[in-house]
Amino acid sequence: MSPGRLFKAFALWFLMRKPKLLLVEDNEIIRQEYAGSLTRAGFGVMSICDGRLMEDALVLNGFDVVLCDTGMEYLDGPEACARAKGKGLLPDEILLIGMSDDSDNQQYWRGLAHFGGFYDKDYPGDIGEMVMAHYMNFSKPSSPAWRERMPELSQ
Repeated sequence: MSPGRLFKAFALWFLMRKPKLLLVEDNEIIRQEYAGSLTRAGFGVMSICDGRLMEDALVLNGFDVVLCDTGMEYLDGPEACARAKGKGLLPDEILLIGMSDDSDNQQYWRGLAHFGGFYDKDYPGDIGEMVMAHYMNFSKPSSPAWRERMPELSQ
């Protein structure tokens, strides 16, 4: 078996053991830091660098969580998520959390991200622990409020 096929087989096996998380982040350093934190928290993490790749990733893998940056160079997170949701690739059973280093960007996730589904990158806490806690609450049938989308802004 070629090294590439062996790696792909290992990656698939590894992702099958843990809740699967798609990390969409254009900054390579942040992507590596967050992937490490999320892995330590217990997620199987696949990371991609921009929203254009999201649909392919969602088709190929059954993710439990999507953690997506707001402003990316080619296709921003909210737009990529709205497109995927419109095509049925991002159903309500997948926890969607938007993130940004500007807390004002939370507005772009209203109607898309789940309740409490925004992470401010300036928050000093561990992102892996925060996302795992959110996922555990989201997964409980006794916590239906966690499955609601963030409300739209009233006009």
